[in-house]
Amino acid sequence: MNEDVFNDELDDFNFDDNKNQRPTFLTVLIILTWISVGTTVLGGVFSLINIGNSADQLEQSMAVFDSMPDDNPIVKGYMKDYKEFIISSMENMYPLNLSNIIVYLIEGFAALLMFNLKRLGFWIYLACQIGFLVIFYSFYPSGNIMTTLTIISGLIFSGVFVFLYGLNLKHLTK
Repeated sequence: MNEDVFNDELDDFNFDDNKNQRPTFLTVLIILTWISVGTTVLGGVFSLINIGNSADQLEQSMAVFDSMPDDNPIVKGYMKDYKEFIISSMENMYPLNLSNIIVYLIEGFAALLMFNLKRLGFWIYLACQIGFLVIFYSFYPSGNIMTTLTIISGLIFSGVFVFLYGLNLKHLTK
């Protein structure tokens, strides 16, 4: 009779039920997202704290750019675009870092929802990726090779993660 009591208790801990179990691959994706969120938020906060030092570094960088030879028109165009990109980054440092911190914190919350197997987390994550594109287009010069390269690399990286998270949608519930 005691065996029946123990068997009934074991049925309550049905270990073979994978319905509410998070797949390992999804867990790895979420951990990678949290690492990205953590490093970016810390870097953004550090940049906001040291905004005055960045202005001094900009002046030094521009002096180096101005002293470079510009006899090659391709290199000259690339350096001009790079210089515009850096200047735009510095001029918009506060709103750029603040908006990145906000969107990354929302992305971290989306990852938390997905960690808890909530499908809403995927859609919030997708909205964050679109938000990053809006940030890039809002603060960086258009028609600039550096802006284009930054957006393309961001699209590739974000696209891969959205695709991989999308593969795990079947494991997420409402």
